[in-house]
Amino acid sequence: MRFLLLPLEFIIDFLFDGWFSIMQWILPKKTLSILVQIILRILIAIYSAILLVIFFFGILCAIVTELTVFDLWKVIFIPLGLSIIQIVIGLIVRCKTKSKNKPDY
Repeated sequence: MRFLLLPLEFIIDFLFDGWFSIMQWILPKKTLSILVQIILRILIAIYSAILLVIFFFGILCAIVTELTVFDLWKVIFIPLGLSIIQIVIGLIVRCKTKSKNKPDY
């Protein structure tokens, strides 16, 4: 039984780690103090965990119950949309901070 759950455990661990690391991209690297950066990382981790739990709850409800994705669209697509918006903003922040750090020749 343990061998059957091992690949599933790796997949779920990869999804959680990837989700949290991508959601943390919104923080600039060098512009904040250490304390502010730690507090923001904790807040973003809590926010990301809430969105992830709501998203997985919606997916599990769609799988287990007779409700369809169209019935549960708010529970599935709103957290997914908020996460995508945060990831896009994080990409913009990353691009802006990298372009500031590069010297102009």
